[in-house]
Amino acid sequence: MRRGALGFAVLAAFGAARAADAELSFQTRVDYPAGPGPAAVAVARFNGDRWPDLLVANDRGIAVLLGKGGGTFSSPHIIRERGFVKQLAAADFDGDGKVDIVFPDEHEGTVTFVRGDGNGGCLPGSHSVVVGPRPNSLTVASVNRDAALDLIVTHDEGVTALLGDGHGIFTAGAPVKVPLPTSPTVADFTGSGCVDVAMPDEEAGSIIMLRGDCAGGFAPAPSTGAGVQPRVVAAGRMAGGQHPDLIVLNRTGGALLANDNTGGFKSPLPFTSGRNLAALALGDFNRDGNLDAAIIDDQSVTVGVFLGNGDGTFRAAGAYSVGRRPVALLAEDVNNDTFVDLVSVNQSDDSVTVLLGDGDGNFRGSTTLAAGDDPSAVTVGDFDGDGRLDLAVASENSNSVAVLLGDGRGGFGSGRRYLVGRQPRALIAADFDEDSHPDLAVANFNSDDVAVLAGDGRGGFASPLLVSAGAAPAALVAGDFNADGHLDIAVANSLGDTVIVLFGDGHGRFPSSTSYAVDLHPTFLLLGDLNRDGRPDLIAGNGRSQEVAVLHGTTHGLASAVSGNMGTTVQPLVSDDFNGDGLLDLVVAREANDQVAILLGTGPNRFSDPIPFATGHHPTTVASGDFNGDGRPDLAVVNRGSRTVSILLNTTTRESTSLPEPPEPTPPPASWEDRTF
Repeated sequence: MRRGALGFAVLAAFGAARAADAELSFQTRVDYPAGPGPAAVAVARFNGDRWPDLLVANDRGIAVLLGKGGGTFSSPHIIRERGFVKQLAAADFDGDGKVDIVFPDEHEGTVTFVRGDGNGGCLPGSHSVVVGPRPNSLTVASVNRDAALDLIVTHDEGVTALLGDGHGIFTAGAPVKVPLPTSPTVADFTGSGCVDVAMPDEEAGSIIMLRGDCAGGFAPAPSTGAGVQPRVVAAGRMAGGQHPDLIVLNRTGGALLANDNTGGFKSPLPFTSGRNLAALALGDFNRDGNLDAAIIDDQSVTVGVFLGNGDGTFRAAGAYSVGRRPVALLAEDVNNDTFVDLVSVNQSDDSVTVLLGDGDGNFRGSTTLAAGDDPSAVTVGDFDGDGRLDLAVASENSNSVAVLLGDGRGGFGSGRRYLVGRQPRALIAADFDEDSHPDLAVANFNSDDVAVLAGDGRGGFASPLLVSAGAAPAALVAGDFNADGHLDIAVANSLGDTVIVLFGDGHGRFPSSTSYAVDLHPTFLLLGDLNRDGRPDLIAGNGRSQEVAVLHGTTHGLASAVSGNMGTTVQPLVSDDFNGDGLLDLVVAREANDQVAILLGTGPNRFSDPIPFATGHHPTTVASGDFNGDGRPDLAVVNRGSRTVSILLNTTTRESTSLPEPPEPTPPPASWEDRTF
């Protein structure tokens, strides 16, 4: 049989890598090089064609990435050579129909205007205006209502308005003294028809307000409380009132400040937590007429999306991975499909990340879900009987399992949390009581037992039945190991040097067990028919040694363990047929590299070299299932470091769906074949 292309959609474009004669690829976010130290980005049709382009401020000057259609971009080239540009704005400031650029110069205390040539470059010459020491931000606005675009600039001594004449010339107004202003947002907060300014004051824990006079001047107005150390603020109508509201990111999370319809603001209403929220962008991501918010979390290196309800409240709609140290975020339509997309500037990666919106509040990028306090394991099943796969996530610090209900399109919502034993380390879903509803089994590391929770088929679970399972159970799998037609549970005892099989009776109980010596402090188990004889086999290992133990299935149960060498200390976590060739493939976690890797099966007891895919921070466990109903197994990865679950959707293309005839069964080897990952 010819194998097609094996791929996964973590929802934009991933490079395909070859292994054996199959292609494996996961779709994920699209990262583009952006020059050294990128700090800001703007979207504009800089070369006059139909596709939006990206303008990036970096340590060498200003670079442009020309749009090529479909949300893709060219490699960057410098159009303005000037060291350490930290901010920029793009618009037609001189009225010639071509996009121009303005940027601040911290060393000179100026803002510089450069004319665009309409072909993706800049014309010779420039015009600079002195504004004040160390200008750090600029915002385009119509300050004095004369139809020409103006600029509002913050610097170390306050805020200065630069009034444009419509021909590319700017005149500085009188500065307004403000202590260390930064990150302003502008809007008409009072309904006067004049532009006002709001800025966070970290030291005072408030929002500084400046009222515009419609002539280019501003006057201080009463500030408003904004929580501990507010850093970022954005304006838009989100609470159903007449005038714009504010969203603020502070030391504890994100909060909405609703306008009281007089230009004042009500007390902050938190809608998300987090100590490392770094940037914010607003847009109607799902086209329901309500403003939504996208927020960068610098710690988990993700963009969280929160859909507005129009009444000042928000609902979480997933998170998407970006590059390292994201410092700026932009919400614009970058591929001309009328849907709002997101662009993140990643300073440590020297890149920008493009997440393409689908108009329903989702983005084609690495979908990530909040996963509780120190998540340790994940499994999948249709827990509520709606035909869509759901997730169950174990959290060690809360001694619980959370159920996240799937929408059938790769998205998951919140669900109920269930207490289990102490420090749950692993869990699986299977129908242990044979009522056609999936149940859960959880390995509790500190209470030396397995908790079995019977599912009701409506998304609920009964109180746990606790079954003794040896010393420090760390992993478990389900299979019929004694050929009696009922599911059993195999448990790895990390302090007992054994694998214990709990034999099920078909009613959700496990009255007997058998212990198998493996002599390697096992912390993982992998189930699969390794030699294709139709019987379940087990691989046991500890993730710290290259040695593994293999227990092959026989007609009477499991055979005694035989030793093998994996060639590496990476930990196998999932087995499935990801490329549709009828052979068992393996998924391994590379926690130190923030990756999972797939090893394609090439024959009985044989596997290819690994093909890696990026995940969140410190991935520890993986589950597979068909999350979007396309008939291909997808992956859910628990990332302990970022406290998230990453969803990787399989985009494999197959040239044939027929499977080859299985070969003759291979007898268990004396020692398992070495396999270098």
